[in-house]
Amino acid sequence: MKAALLLLALSLLLPAAAAGSDGGVGYEQRIGESLPLGTVLTDAQGRERPLGALLAGRPAVLIFTYFRCPEMCSLVASGAVESLRTLKATAGADYEVITVSIDPSDTAAMAREREHQDLGRYGRRGAAAGWHTLVGREDQVAALAAAAGFRYRFDPRSRQYAHPSGLVVLTPRGVVSRYFLGVDFPATDLAEALKAAAANQTGSSVFSLLLVCFQGGAQQGQYSRLVWIALWAGVLATLGAVFGGIAWMLGQERRRLMGGAP
Repeated sequence: MKAALLLLALSLLLPAAAAGSDGGVGYEQRIGESLPLGTVLTDAQGRERPLGALLAGRPAVLIFTYFRCPEMCSLVASGAVESLRTLKATAGADYEVITVSIDPSDTAAMAREREHQDLGRYGRRGAAAGWHTLVGREDQVAALAAAAGFRYRFDPRSRQYAHPSGLVVLTPRGVVSRYFLGVDFPATDLAEALKAAAANQTGSSVFSLLLVCFQGGAQQGQYSRLVWIALWAGVLATLGAVFGGIAWMLGQERRRLMGGAP
Protein backbone atom coordinates (compact mmCIF):
# COMPACT_ATOMS: atom_id res chain seq x y z
CA MET A 1 0.00 0.00 0.00
CA LYS A 2 2.75 2.45 0.95
CA ALA A 3 4.72 1.64 -2.21
CA ALA A 4 1.64 2.21 -4.36
CA LEU A 5 0.98 5.55 -2.71
CA LEU A 6 4.60 6.59 -3.13
CA LEU A 7 4.46 5.77 -6.83
CA LEU A 8 1.24 7.77 -7.09
CA ALA A 9 2.91 10.69 -5.37
CA LEU A 10 5.88 10.52 -7.67
CA SER A 11 3.68 10.25 -10.75
CA LEU A 12 1.92 13.43 -9.66
CA LEU A 13 5.18 15.18 -8.95
CA LEU A 14 7.34 14.29 -11.87
CA PRO A 15 5.55 16.10 -14.68
CA ALA A 16 6.28 19.30 -12.75
CA ALA A 17 9.85 18.26 -12.10
CA ALA A 18 10.34 17.30 -15.72
CA ALA A 19 8.91 20.62 -16.83
CA GLY A 20 11.76 22.26 -14.94
CA SER A 21 14.30 20.32 -16.97
CA ASP A 22 14.92 20.35 -20.69
CA GLY A 23 12.00 17.95 -21.24
CA GLY A 24 14.31 15.39 -22.83
CA VAL A 25 14.58 12.98 -19.90
CA GLY A 26 12.72 9.69 -20.23
CA TYR A 27 12.49 6.40 -22.08
CA GLU A 28 11.77 6.46 -25.79
CA GLN A 29 10.52 2.93 -26.33
CA ARG A 30 12.46 1.69 -29.35
CA ILE A 31 11.22 -1.88 -29.51
CA GLY A 32 12.67 -3.82 -32.42
CA GLU A 33 15.69 -1.52 -32.74
CA SER A 34 19.20 -3.00 -32.75
CA LEU A 35 21.80 -1.72 -30.31
CA PRO A 36 25.36 -1.00 -31.47
CA LEU A 37 27.03 -4.32 -30.62
CA GLY A 38 30.47 -2.87 -31.33
CA THR A 39 30.19 -0.46 -28.38
CA VAL A 40 33.32 -1.01 -26.27
CA LEU A 41 32.91 -0.81 -22.49
CA THR A 42 35.18 -1.56 -19.54
CA ASP A 43 34.12 -4.25 -17.10
CA ALA A 44 34.70 -4.53 -13.35
CA GLN A 45 38.05 -6.23 -13.95
CA GLY A 46 39.26 -3.39 -16.15
CA ARG A 47 38.92 -5.35 -19.40
CA GLU A 48 37.53 -3.73 -22.55
CA ARG A 49 34.58 -5.70 -23.85
CA PRO A 50 32.31 -5.09 -26.87
CA LEU A 51 28.60 -5.24 -26.12
CA GLY A 52 28.09 -8.10 -28.57
CA ALA A 53 30.51 -10.33 -26.63
CA LEU A 54 28.61 -9.74 -23.39
CA LEU A 55 25.37 -11.14 -24.78
CA ALA A 56 26.96 -14.58 -25.26
CA GLY A 57 24.01 -15.85 -27.29
CA ARG A 58 21.54 -15.22 -24.46
CA PRO A 59 18.89 -12.57 -23.76
CA ALA A 60 19.90 -9.79 -21.43
CA VAL A 61 18.61 -7.33 -18.89
CA LEU A 62 20.15 -3.90 -19.57
CA ILE A 63 20.21 -1.29 -16.81
CA PHE A 64 21.58 2.25 -17.07
CA THR A 65 22.78 3.80 -13.83
CA TYR A 66 25.59 5.75 -12.23
CA PHE A 67 27.35 4.78 -9.05
CA ARG A 68 27.11 8.10 -7.20
CA CYS A 69 23.38 8.36 -7.83
CA PRO A 70 21.75 9.53 -4.57
CA GLU A 71 18.20 8.47 -5.30
CA MET A 72 16.53 6.20 -7.82
CA CYS A 73 19.40 4.04 -9.05
CA SER A 74 19.61 2.02 -5.85
CA LEU A 75 15.86 1.37 -6.02
CA VAL A 76 16.12 0.18 -9.62
CA ALA A 77 19.05 -2.10 -8.77
CA SER A 78 17.29 -3.54 -5.73
CA GLY A 79 14.05 -4.02 -7.64
CA ALA A 80 15.82 -5.77 -10.51
CA VAL A 81 17.84 -8.09 -8.28
CA GLU A 82 14.83 -8.92 -6.12
CA SER A 83 12.81 -9.86 -9.19
CA LEU A 84 15.61 -11.80 -10.88
CA ARG A 85 16.40 -13.87 -7.81
CA THR A 86 12.85 -15.27 -7.78
CA LEU A 87 13.05 -16.55 -11.37
CA LYS A 88 13.79 -20.18 -12.16
CA ALA A 89 16.19 -18.98 -14.86
CA THR A 90 19.70 -18.07 -13.68
CA ALA A 91 22.06 -15.30 -14.74
CA GLY A 92 25.04 -16.69 -16.62
CA ALA A 93 23.17 -19.79 -17.75
CA ASP A 94 19.89 -18.45 -19.14
CA TYR A 95 20.38 -14.69 -19.46
CA GLU A 96 22.90 -11.90 -18.94
CA VAL A 97 22.68 -8.85 -16.69
CA ILE A 98 24.37 -5.76 -18.11
CA THR A 99 24.62 -2.62 -15.98
CA VAL A 100 26.15 0.43 -17.67
CA SER A 101 27.18 3.64 -15.91
CA ILE A 102 26.25 6.85 -17.71
CA ASP A 103 28.86 8.80 -15.73
CA PRO A 104 32.24 8.85 -17.54
CA SER A 105 34.00 9.61 -14.25
CA ASP A 106 32.89 6.28 -12.76
CA THR A 107 35.75 3.78 -12.59
CA ALA A 108 36.23 0.03 -12.94
CA ALA A 109 36.91 -0.14 -9.19
CA MET A 110 33.51 1.42 -8.52
CA ALA A 111 31.94 -1.02 -10.96
CA ARG A 112 33.61 -3.89 -9.13
CA GLU A 113 32.18 -2.77 -5.78
CA ARG A 114 28.70 -2.39 -7.24
CA GLU A 115 28.90 -5.77 -8.97
CA HIS A 116 29.99 -7.42 -5.72
CA GLN A 117 26.98 -5.93 -3.92
CA ASP A 118 24.51 -6.98 -6.61
CA LEU A 119 25.86 -10.52 -6.81
CA GLY A 120 25.72 -10.80 -3.03
CA ARG A 121 22.03 -9.88 -3.06
CA TYR A 122 21.35 -12.17 -6.01
CA GLY A 123 22.96 -15.03 -4.14
CA ARG A 124 23.28 -17.70 -6.85
CA ARG A 125 26.44 -19.65 -7.50
CA GLY A 126 27.97 -19.13 -10.94
CA ALA A 127 26.02 -15.94 -11.65
CA ALA A 128 29.21 -13.85 -11.87
CA ALA A 129 29.86 -15.26 -15.34
CA GLY A 130 26.71 -13.57 -16.60
CA TRP A 131 26.80 -10.38 -14.53
CA HIS A 132 28.49 -7.40 -16.15
CA THR A 133 28.89 -4.00 -14.51
CA LEU A 134 30.52 -1.57 -16.90
CA VAL A 135 31.88 1.91 -17.38
CA GLY A 136 32.89 3.61 -20.59
CA ARG A 137 33.77 6.73 -22.53
CA GLU A 138 31.10 9.39 -22.67
CA ASP A 139 30.61 9.09 -26.44
CA GLN A 140 30.31 5.30 -26.37
CA VAL A 141 27.84 5.24 -23.50
CA ALA A 142 25.81 8.12 -24.95
CA ALA A 143 25.50 6.31 -28.28
CA LEU A 144 24.39 3.11 -26.58
CA ALA A 145 21.89 4.93 -24.37
CA ALA A 146 20.45 6.79 -27.36
CA ALA A 147 20.01 3.54 -29.29
CA ALA A 148 18.22 2.01 -26.28
CA GLY A 149 15.96 5.07 -25.96
CA PHE A 150 17.41 6.06 -22.59
CA ARG A 151 17.42 9.88 -22.49
CA TYR A 152 19.32 11.55 -19.67
CA ARG A 153 20.83 14.92 -18.85
CA PHE A 154 23.74 16.10 -16.70
CA ASP A 155 23.14 19.03 -14.37
CA PRO A 156 26.46 20.86 -13.87
CA ARG A 157 25.27 22.76 -10.81
CA SER A 158 24.41 19.69 -8.75
CA ARG A 159 26.80 17.43 -10.69
CA GLN A 160 24.06 14.85 -10.92
CA TYR A 161 22.16 13.19 -13.75
CA ALA A 162 18.48 13.48 -14.47
CA HIS A 163 17.45 10.14 -15.92
CA PRO A 164 14.48 7.78 -16.07
CA SER A 165 14.18 4.58 -14.06
CA GLY A 166 13.62 1.14 -15.47
CA LEU A 167 15.32 -1.62 -17.42
CA VAL A 168 15.44 -2.97 -20.95
CA VAL A 169 15.18 -6.60 -22.06
CA LEU A 170 17.34 -7.48 -25.09
CA THR A 171 17.33 -10.43 -27.45
CA PRO A 172 20.55 -12.43 -27.96
CA ARG A 173 21.08 -10.35 -31.11
CA GLY A 174 21.02 -7.11 -29.17
CA VAL A 175 17.54 -6.05 -30.28
CA VAL A 176 15.31 -4.15 -27.86
CA SER A 177 12.54 -6.59 -26.91
CA ARG A 178 10.69 -4.96 -24.00
CA TYR A 179 10.83 -2.17 -21.44
CA PHE A 180 10.07 -2.29 -17.74
CA LEU A 181 9.63 1.21 -16.34
CA GLY A 182 9.72 2.36 -12.74
CA VAL A 183 11.40 0.57 -9.84
CA ASP A 184 9.19 -2.50 -9.43
CA PHE A 185 9.53 -5.33 -11.95
CA PRO A 186 6.97 -8.18 -11.58
CA ALA A 187 8.85 -11.46 -11.70
CA THR A 188 6.20 -13.24 -13.79
CA ASP A 189 6.27 -10.54 -16.45
CA LEU A 190 10.05 -10.40 -16.44
CA ALA A 191 10.28 -14.19 -16.84
CA GLU A 192 7.92 -14.06 -19.81
CA ALA A 193 9.86 -11.19 -21.35
CA LEU A 194 13.16 -13.05 -21.06
CA LYS A 195 11.61 -16.18 -22.54
CA ALA A 196 10.25 -14.22 -25.51
CA ALA A 197 13.55 -12.39 -25.97
CA ALA A 198 15.44 -15.71 -25.96
CA ALA A 199 13.33 -16.68 -28.99
CA ASN A 200 14.23 -13.31 -30.61
CA GLN A 201 10.67 -12.07 -30.15
CA THR A 202 9.73 -8.53 -29.24
CA GLY A 203 6.90 -7.28 -27.06
CA SER A 204 4.80 -4.14 -27.20
CA SER A 205 5.23 -0.73 -25.66
CA VAL A 206 4.26 -0.32 -22.03
CA PHE A 207 2.55 2.48 -20.15
CA SER A 208 5.11 5.12 -19.34
CA LEU A 209 5.12 5.99 -15.65
CA LEU A 210 7.85 8.62 -15.57
CA LEU A 211 10.03 8.24 -12.50
CA VAL A 212 12.95 10.61 -12.85
CA CYS A 213 16.04 10.53 -10.68
CA PHE A 214 17.18 14.09 -10.12
CA GLN A 215 18.09 16.20 -7.11
CA GLY A 216 18.16 19.88 -7.92
CA GLY A 217 20.17 21.35 -5.09
CA ALA A 218 18.15 24.24 -3.71
CA GLN A 219 14.95 22.69 -5.04
CA GLN A 220 15.35 19.60 -2.88
CA GLY A 221 13.32 21.04 -0.02
CA GLN A 222 10.59 22.14 -2.41
CA TYR A 223 10.37 18.66 -3.92
CA SER A 224 10.32 17.07 -0.46
CA ARG A 225 7.32 19.18 0.53
CA LEU A 226 5.61 18.34 -2.73
CA VAL A 227 6.22 14.64 -2.15
CA TRP A 228 4.42 14.78 1.19
CA ILE A 229 1.59 16.87 -0.23
CA ALA A 230 1.14 14.44 -3.09
CA LEU A 231 1.40 11.48 -0.73
CA TRP A 232 -1.37 12.79 1.51
CA ALA A 233 -3.44 13.66 -1.55
CA GLY A 234 -3.05 10.06 -2.65
CA VAL A 235 -4.09 8.79 0.79
CA LEU A 236 -7.18 10.99 0.86
CA ALA A 237 -8.11 10.07 -2.71
CA THR A 238 -7.79 6.38 -1.89
CA LEU A 239 -9.88 6.68 1.28
CA GLY A 240 -12.49 8.72 -0.61
CA ALA A 241 -12.73 6.08 -3.32
CA VAL A 242 -13.04 3.24 -0.77
CA PHE A 243 -15.74 4.89 1.36
CA GLY A 244 -17.52 6.22 -1.71
CA GLY A 245 -17.67 2.70 -3.10
CA ILE A 246 -18.98 1.31 0.18
CA ALA A 247 -21.66 4.01 0.35
CA TRP A 248 -22.74 3.30 -3.23
CA MET A 249 -23.00 -0.46 -2.60
CA LEU A 250 -25.02 0.11 0.60
CA GLY A 251 -27.33 2.43 -1.30
CA GLN A 252 -27.81 -0.15 -4.03
CA GLU A 253 -28.57 -2.84 -1.46
CA ARG A 254 -31.06 -0.59 0.34
CA ARG A 255 -32.89 0.20 -2.90
CA ARG A 256 -33.01 -3.49 -3.78
CA LEU A 257 -34.52 -4.38 -0.41
CA MET A 258 -37.06 -1.55 -0.57
CA GLY A 259 -38.06 -2.55 -4.08
CA GLY A 260 -38.67 -6.10 -2.95
CA ALA A 261 -40.76 -5.09 0.09
CA PRO A 262 -44.53 -5.89 0.00
